[in-house]
Amino acid sequence: MSTTFPDDQEFMEENLTEALQEAWDKANIALSAYSEDPSGSEKKLWFAAEAADYSSLLFALTYQLEDFDPPVGGKALDTQGLVNTGVQSLRQTIAIRTKLPKEAYTSLRVAVTCFRKAHLETIPKRTRRYAPPGEYRPARMKQDSK
Repeated sequence: MSTTFPDDQEFMEENLTEALQEAWDKANIALSAYSEDPSGSEKKLWFAAEAADYSSLLFALTYQLEDFDPPVGGKALDTQGLVNTGVQSLRQTIAIRTKLPKEAYTSLRVAVTCFRKAHLETIPKRTRRYAPPGEYRPARMKQDSK
């Protein structure tokens, strides 16, 4: 584990606070956008996932959790349930982050996973670039024409 100096820790805490606030704002925007128009909310869900993932990186660096890989399994939920669970997990992270950093980090990783899954479920399948987790698509070989 690396040690941080007090000034560095304070700097990391400030950046983490800003990142969590941004993730919270984007998660709430995604929640309201999905509630209004599920088909047009894929970008907002992606922004929420990215902001939560960035917060997760800063969280791991701030509290020296780089080697901690929490289990992030989840129940099979519909997209609305995933978005709600992501927002609730983010709320829990913000509430307990200084008291219980490992539990808060686990909750933050759950939020990231929920937002990613919700984003993938809102994208029409024909426009997906990559298969979602658990779905296998074999690679197609190019035919050589002579």
